[in-house]
Amino acid sequence: MSKKLLIAVICLSVAIFMVAGGSAIAKKPYKIGAVLSITGYAGAFGSGQRDAVVALVAKINKAGGINGHPVKLYVIDDQSQPTTANIAVVKLIKDHGVHAIIGSTLTNSCMAMIPTIQKYGIPNISLGAGYKIARPTKKWIFQNPPTDEAVAPAMLSFGQKTLKAKKAAIMFASDASGQMGGKMLRQLAGKFGQKVVAVEQFGSRDRSMIPQLLKVKRSGAQILYVYGLSQPAAIIAKNVRQLGLKIPIVGSHGIPMPRFLKVGGKAANGWILFTQKATVGWKVPASDPWRARFDEFVKTVRAKYPKSVCDTFAANAYDGLMMLLNAMKKAGTDPLKIKMALESTTYKGVNGDYQYTPTNHAGFDGRAEIPVLVKNGEFVPYPKK
Repeated sequence: MSKKLLIAVICLSVAIFMVAGGSAIAKKPYKIGAVLSITGYAGAFGSGQRDAVVALVAKINKAGGINGHPVKLYVIDDQSQPTTANIAVVKLIKDHGVHAIIGSTLTNSCMAMIPTIQKYGIPNISLGAGYKIARPTKKWIFQNPPTDEAVAPAMLSFGQKTLKAKKAAIMFASDASGQMGGKMLRQLAGKFGQKVVAVEQFGSRDRSMIPQLLKVKRSGAQILYVYGLSQPAAIIAKNVRQLGLKIPIVGSHGIPMPRFLKVGGKAANGWILFTQKATVGWKVPASDPWRARFDEFVKTVRAKYPKSVCDTFAANAYDGLMMLLNAMKKAGTDPLKIKMALESTTYKGVNGDYQYTPTNHAGFDGRAEIPVLVKNGEFVPYPKK
């Protein structure tokens, strides 16, 4: 064989290898957009979510992508602002041509995004908890965290059965999720044998809630329900201690975050908070089947971000993206097929179990909500009696 012929054969062999063996590299990426509150007042939640989705995509791509397609993730910070979140959706669709969107972190931003997502027909997994996100069912909107419809009854049932409360005070945040959660608590309290004797609202950036708490103190309430996020809840905890208010406090799932412990300090001790197992994941026995899911989640995220918080908000984003990727594995990039795949999804995640149907796009199983106690500056499982 001549030298020129040998070179030609080698080049042909390389070309065949690149077409056949290296075809996965040439496949077009599956494009996913993520709108998250990485900065602004919800930055403590959104930054962990960013870590979770970026780390999961890195792991998926390292393993060969989805159906041989690499996953391209576009992350945009909405700065905890609804208007910015909606602008981000337009940018992801028009500039980047994404096939699906996950986010945003906050209910008010998710609500702002809905009209644009519905207009362009792009599957969206929302990370906000407000029940109006997926109620009534909207064609392109799916919701994966526990909603107010699940959290409020769990809180009230605990107040009735465990704490034997008959007179309740309710404090809720003025943002969209707080408004919806406060509404559910007010509407359902009577069904759980509790008369509402005080209802007060607070802002997410308020520096003092003493005026509201003075009204709670005068009301004769036997329990205080707080529906909001960790920062203002920590302020409430401090104010409660200053006023010497001696009633049990039961809080919603937006509160149990490291910031609540840090800002609230000793005043946070004794609070009972409804959340998912990931809040106390390291304290769940290894014999629990769920623990393997949690450990894999932490391993994935900390392989890329060793100091990431790995909290329930991060797990929420991780679960949502995993369900979206599973749907795209079945459906490819066709929006309608992705939607239909999501509507037949049953998934055991880090935050809980999920099941979507064509008429139920809020797929979280509310039975995964558990009470945790703040004790000696940390979250612990509420003791069983």
